[in-house]
Amino acid sequence: MAGSKSVLHDLSYESPPLFLLLQSFFQDKNLDQLTKDIVKTKKIEVTKFLHFVLYSAGIFENFSNYNNFGHKKFIPELEPADFEAIFKANSLWTEKTVKGDLYRKCFNEIYPLIKTEIFAYEKPYAAIGFPEEGGITGYFSRNINKEDLKVIKAFLKG
Repeated sequence: MAGSKSVLHDLSYESPPLFLLLQSFFQDKNLDQLTKDIVKTKKIEVTKFLHFVLYSAGIFENFSNYNNFGHKKFIPELEPADFEAIFKANSLWTEKTVKGDLYRKCFNEIYPLIKTEIFAYEKPYAAIGFPEEGGITGYFSRNINKEDLKVIKAFLKG
């Protein structure tokens, strides 16, 4: 299990930081407590929060924002502003503790770097694959193609 997070790096560039953001969001309370705090106290629509929870479950299940089978991307059924509002509705956002400081710092530094990739569904973001075929992957470099891969395999075979 300790090495399982390395899978995140192989799938897409945004998978590791996205996983970290969601892990930090759910760290402090169970789902019932979060729902109560966010929906009732912060006035986030229950449907929007459920879409967020379902998206998060998909990330945790697939270890990325791409399905395990077929490698097609899935995106939140939310506007980016609603996605961000849910993170800020977490009670950690206003908590004046080390944990709260780390939560805000994590979100403020990471989210802007991957916001586009979270919500983009056009090529190359729609599927995992070679960039020359309209896909994206964290497993190979962004400029590798199938011919390069053949050369690498031949070299490694000796």
